[in-house]
Amino acid sequence: MKFLGVMQGSNPKDELIAKTNGSVAVNKGDKVFDKKRKPVGTVKRIFGPVKAPYVSIRPKKKGASPDSVGDEFYIDK
Repeated sequence: MKFLGVMQGSNPKDELIAKTNGSVAVNKGDKVFDKKRKPVGTVKRIFGPVKAPYVSIRPKKKGASPDSVGDEFYIDK
């Protein structure tokens, strides 16, 4: 698993927002995991600066989200 980014919050559509460091290529539809390797959801959208974009993540379960801002996300690449 490779580090994707850190949770920054959520948007009005209940998607999680994570800021990446740009070190790993991420694509729409990639599966996202927490640090315990539990599935969190999938990448819905990539936006922001090219060197360190943000991603929105559609949670696997509606209304489910990690505990707090600062949680780390990973992708299996």
